[in-house]
Amino acid sequence: MKKFARKLKRIILKIKKIISREEVLRLKKWLFDLCDINYKIIKNREKMNEELLKNGCSKIRDLEREIAKRGEVFFVDFGYGVGAEYRYNHYCVVLKLEGKMAIVVPLTSHNSSHNQNSPLVINLGIINKMPGKPKNSYALVNQIRSISRARLKRPIESNGKKCYPKLNGIQLTQIDNVIDLLKK
Repeated sequence: MKKFARKLKRIILKIKKIISREEVLRLKKWLFDLCDINYKIIKNREKMNEELLKNGCSKIRDLEREIAKRGEVFFVDFGYGVGAEYRYNHYCVVLKLEGKMAIVVPLTSHNSSHNQNSPLVINLGIINKMPGKPKNSYALVNQIRSISRARLKRPIESNGKKCYPKLNGIQLTQIDNVIDLLKK
Protein backbone atom coordinates (compact mmCIF):
# COMPACT_ATOMS: atom_id res chain seq x y z
CA MET A 1 0.00 0.00 0.00
CA LYS A 2 2.90 2.36 0.77
CA LYS A 3 4.34 1.73 -2.68
CA PHE A 4 0.99 2.65 -4.25
CA ALA A 5 0.81 5.84 -2.17
CA ARG A 6 4.31 6.87 -3.28
CA LYS A 7 3.47 6.25 -6.94
CA LEU A 8 0.23 8.18 -6.61
CA LYS A 9 2.04 11.09 -4.96
CA ARG A 10 4.58 11.22 -7.83
CA ILE A 11 1.79 11.20 -10.41
CA ILE A 12 -0.04 14.01 -8.60
CA LEU A 13 3.17 16.08 -8.49
CA LYS A 14 3.54 15.68 -12.27
CA ILE A 15 -0.10 16.62 -12.80
CA LYS A 16 0.27 19.72 -10.58
CA LYS A 17 2.79 21.09 -13.07
CA ILE A 18 0.27 20.80 -15.91
CA ILE A 19 -3.08 21.92 -14.44
CA SER A 20 -4.32 24.63 -12.07
CA ARG A 21 -4.63 24.28 -8.29
CA GLU A 22 -8.46 24.10 -8.42
CA GLU A 23 -8.31 21.32 -10.99
CA VAL A 24 -5.85 19.39 -8.81
CA LEU A 25 -8.20 19.72 -5.83
CA ARG A 26 -11.13 18.58 -7.97
CA LEU A 27 -9.08 15.62 -9.22
CA LYS A 28 -8.09 14.65 -5.66
CA LYS A 29 -11.72 14.86 -4.53
CA TRP A 30 -12.88 12.78 -7.51
CA LEU A 31 -10.18 10.16 -6.82
CA PHE A 32 -11.08 10.04 -3.13
CA ASP A 33 -14.80 9.69 -3.96
CA LEU A 34 -14.03 6.95 -6.48
CA CYS A 35 -11.98 5.01 -3.92
CA ASP A 36 -14.63 5.55 -1.22
CA ILE A 37 -17.48 4.29 -3.40
CA ASN A 38 -15.49 1.26 -4.57
CA TYR A 39 -14.65 0.49 -0.93
CA LYS A 40 -18.37 0.62 -0.09
CA ILE A 41 -19.15 -1.68 -3.04
CA ILE A 42 -16.55 -4.19 -1.84
CA LYS A 43 -17.87 -4.05 1.74
CA ASN A 44 -21.44 -4.42 0.47
CA ARG A 45 -20.35 -7.44 -1.59
CA GLU A 46 -18.80 -9.02 1.52
CA LYS A 47 -22.07 -8.47 3.44
CA MET A 48 -24.04 -9.95 0.53
CA ASN A 49 -21.78 -13.01 0.51
CA GLU A 50 -22.30 -13.47 4.26
CA GLU A 51 -26.09 -13.24 3.86
CA LEU A 52 -26.02 -15.63 0.92
CA LEU A 53 -24.01 -18.16 2.92
CA LYS A 54 -26.56 -17.94 5.75
CA ASN A 55 -29.33 -18.67 3.23
CA GLY A 56 -27.53 -21.67 1.77
CA CYS A 57 -26.18 -20.05 -1.41
CA SER A 58 -22.57 -20.16 -2.45
CA LYS A 59 -21.49 -16.52 -2.61
CA ILE A 60 -21.89 -14.04 -5.43
CA ARG A 61 -21.51 -16.68 -8.16
CA ASP A 62 -25.07 -17.87 -7.51
CA LEU A 63 -26.38 -14.38 -8.29
CA GLU A 64 -24.73 -14.58 -11.72
CA ARG A 65 -27.15 -17.38 -12.53
CA GLU A 66 -30.21 -15.14 -12.06
CA ILE A 67 -32.87 -16.34 -14.45
CA ALA A 68 -33.52 -13.51 -16.85
CA LYS A 69 -35.06 -13.27 -20.28
CA ARG A 70 -34.91 -10.74 -23.05
CA GLY A 71 -37.32 -7.89 -22.40
CA GLU A 72 -37.56 -8.36 -18.62
CA VAL A 73 -37.10 -5.32 -16.39
CA PHE A 74 -34.70 -5.49 -13.43
CA PHE A 75 -33.45 -3.12 -10.76
CA VAL A 76 -29.70 -2.50 -11.09
CA ASP A 77 -27.06 -0.69 -9.06
CA PHE A 78 -24.78 0.64 -11.79
CA GLY A 79 -22.26 1.76 -9.19
CA TYR A 80 -20.28 4.96 -9.56
CA GLY A 81 -20.17 6.57 -13.00
CA VAL A 82 -17.88 9.21 -14.41
CA GLY A 83 -19.20 12.31 -16.16
CA ALA A 84 -22.52 11.64 -17.88
CA GLU A 85 -22.42 7.85 -17.36
CA TYR A 86 -25.50 6.36 -15.74
CA ARG A 87 -24.89 5.57 -12.09
CA TYR A 88 -26.46 4.27 -8.91
CA ASN A 89 -29.85 2.51 -8.79
CA HIS A 90 -32.12 2.36 -11.83
CA TYR A 91 -34.44 0.04 -13.65
CA CYS A 92 -33.14 -1.51 -16.87
CA VAL A 93 -34.36 -3.85 -19.57
CA VAL A 94 -32.37 -6.95 -20.54
CA LEU A 95 -31.56 -7.12 -24.25
CA LYS A 96 -29.22 -10.10 -24.33
CA LEU A 97 -27.59 -12.59 -21.99
CA GLU A 98 -24.02 -13.72 -22.62
CA GLY A 99 -22.89 -16.23 -19.99
CA LYS A 100 -22.45 -14.33 -16.73
CA MET A 101 -23.01 -10.98 -18.45
CA ALA A 102 -26.15 -9.15 -19.51
CA ILE A 103 -26.52 -6.36 -22.06
CA VAL A 104 -29.02 -3.85 -20.69
CA VAL A 105 -30.60 -0.50 -21.51
CA PRO A 106 -31.31 1.76 -18.51
CA LEU A 107 -34.82 3.13 -18.02
CA THR A 108 -35.95 6.43 -16.55
CA SER A 109 -39.28 8.08 -15.84
CA HIS A 110 -37.87 11.57 -16.43
CA ASN A 111 -37.43 12.92 -19.94
CA SER A 112 -35.01 15.72 -19.11
CA SER A 113 -34.48 18.68 -21.42
CA HIS A 114 -31.17 17.38 -22.80
CA ASN A 115 -32.85 14.06 -23.77
CA GLN A 116 -36.02 15.41 -25.39
CA ASN A 117 -34.72 15.74 -28.95
CA SER A 118 -32.39 12.74 -28.86
CA PRO A 119 -33.33 9.86 -31.19
CA LEU A 120 -31.56 7.56 -28.69
CA VAL A 121 -34.16 8.19 -25.96
CA ILE A 122 -37.36 6.21 -26.59
CA ASN A 123 -40.73 6.86 -24.96
CA LEU A 124 -41.93 3.35 -24.10
CA GLY A 125 -45.13 4.48 -22.41
CA ILE A 126 -46.31 2.55 -19.37
CA ILE A 127 -44.61 -0.79 -18.66
CA ASN A 128 -46.97 -3.46 -17.32
CA LYS A 129 -46.42 -4.84 -13.81
CA MET A 130 -43.92 -2.14 -12.79
CA PRO A 131 -44.03 -1.46 -9.05
CA GLY A 132 -45.43 1.84 -7.84
CA LYS A 133 -47.72 4.28 -9.59
CA PRO A 134 -47.94 3.75 -13.39
CA LYS A 135 -45.91 6.33 -15.33
CA ASN A 136 -44.21 6.70 -18.69
CA SER A 137 -40.80 5.09 -19.04
CA TYR A 138 -38.00 6.14 -21.36
CA ALA A 139 -35.30 3.78 -22.64
CA LEU A 140 -31.87 5.43 -22.76
CA VAL A 141 -30.28 3.59 -25.68
CA ASN A 142 -27.36 6.03 -25.53
CA GLN A 143 -26.49 4.44 -22.14
CA ILE A 144 -26.55 0.78 -23.25
CA ARG A 145 -24.04 -1.29 -21.32
CA SER A 146 -22.85 -4.73 -20.40
CA ILE A 147 -23.07 -5.69 -16.71
CA SER A 148 -22.59 -8.76 -14.54
CA ARG A 149 -25.78 -10.76 -14.05
CA ALA A 150 -25.06 -10.49 -10.31
CA ARG A 151 -26.21 -6.84 -10.54
CA LEU A 152 -29.71 -7.86 -11.72
CA LYS A 153 -32.29 -7.65 -8.92
CA ARG A 154 -35.99 -8.36 -9.28
CA PRO A 155 -38.13 -5.29 -8.54
CA ILE A 156 -40.03 -5.47 -5.25
CA GLU A 157 -43.66 -4.38 -4.85
CA SER A 158 -44.81 -2.37 -1.82
CA ASN A 159 -46.07 -5.59 -0.17
CA GLY A 160 -42.54 -7.06 -0.32
CA LYS A 161 -43.18 -9.57 -3.12
CA LYS A 162 -41.02 -9.76 -6.23
CA CYS A 163 -42.66 -8.60 -9.43
CA TYR A 164 -41.84 -9.58 -12.99
CA PRO A 165 -42.31 -6.58 -15.32
CA LYS A 166 -41.61 -7.19 -19.01
CA LEU A 167 -41.70 -5.03 -22.12
CA ASN A 168 -44.27 -5.94 -24.74
CA GLY A 169 -43.30 -6.73 -28.34
CA ILE A 170 -43.90 -3.18 -29.59
CA GLN A 171 -41.69 -1.66 -26.89
CA LEU A 172 -38.87 -4.13 -27.59
CA THR A 173 -39.15 -3.47 -31.35
CA GLN A 174 -38.81 0.27 -30.72
CA ILE A 175 -35.50 -0.33 -28.90
CA ASP A 176 -34.29 -2.78 -31.57
CA ASN A 177 -35.05 -0.27 -34.35
CA VAL A 178 -32.94 2.43 -32.69
CA ILE A 179 -30.09 -0.02 -32.12
CA ASP A 180 -30.27 -1.03 -35.80
CA LEU A 181 -29.88 2.65 -36.73
CA LEU A 182 -26.69 2.77 -34.66
CA LYS A 183 -25.22 -0.14 -36.65
CA LYS A 184 -25.42 1.79 -39.92
